[in-house]
Amino acid sequence: MDKRLSNKLTMIEGVHAYLTDHENKFSSNTGMVNTKERLLLKIGDIYDREAQRVNVRKGKMEAKETYRDHMITQGLSFSSKLFDLGNLNKNIELSAQSDFNRSALNKQRDRELLGTLEVIKENAEANIESLSVYDITPEKLQSFATMISIYRSRIESKQTSEALKSSARKTLSVLFKEANLILKSLDKMMEEFHDSEVQFYAGYKTARNIKDLGIRYRPDTQGQPIGEAGGNGENGAIGENGAREQRERREQRASENYGDGTGKCESKCKQR
Repeated sequence: MDKRLSNKLTMIEGVHAYLTDHENKFSSNTGMVNTKERLLLKIGDIYDREAQRVNVRKGKMEAKETYRDHMITQGLSFSSKLFDLGNLNKNIELSAQSDFNRSALNKQRDRELLGTLEVIKENAEANIESLSVYDITPEKLQSFATMISIYRSRIESKQTSEALKSSARKTLSVLFKEANLILKSLDKMMEEFHDSEVQFYAGYKTARNIKDLGIRYRPDTQGQPIGEAGGNGENGAIGENGAREQRERREQRASENYGDGTGKCESKCKQR
């Protein structure tokens, strides 16, 4: 859930909490009590949908990471045998293409790891007869190839996960629109308390304000908020007052150096 919706949900929860604390003010109005409870149910729906949205990606990622670890283990199993075979046959290229450790493979991104596994598979296919002494059979190699295909599909399923998350976000937007309609009904019902319950009415209006909890302000060196760049207000970087003070200081220095501020050097210059 983004910051904007999170702030809005905080407001909705605050409204429900406020009305619950002051339910004695409208307990005889069954319709308003029911509307307040509908708001609570909608809050629950929003939390449920958000949990589903988060779990869509989380579940996919956890499954992919588990399979990734398994593929690294399988890749190292094949590459270690190819590395030794290359050394045995003085095949420098084969040894170089099979020289991996777990740390190096863990650092590779998904697409890069997939490419590495493909190279290991292709080298194993080219040397399948020689690998028989390492207990590598065509059946085991075929199983390894199938696992690589599955891993490729899991990498590509990330796009499906993102699509599902997008769909969940759309549904979340619908739930907030429904919550807005409930709030609108409550806003209208609250108008009957405008004159009779002034404090209760004012408190409700305060609860209805959405507070942006994500904004921070950067103070200047004197602890005052910084205004717009180039502005002339009192919060500007220099402002009209600051410019006038600078002019006055320059004139004062000129007066000290040249007497009357005309720029003509008099007694002080003669003394020099």
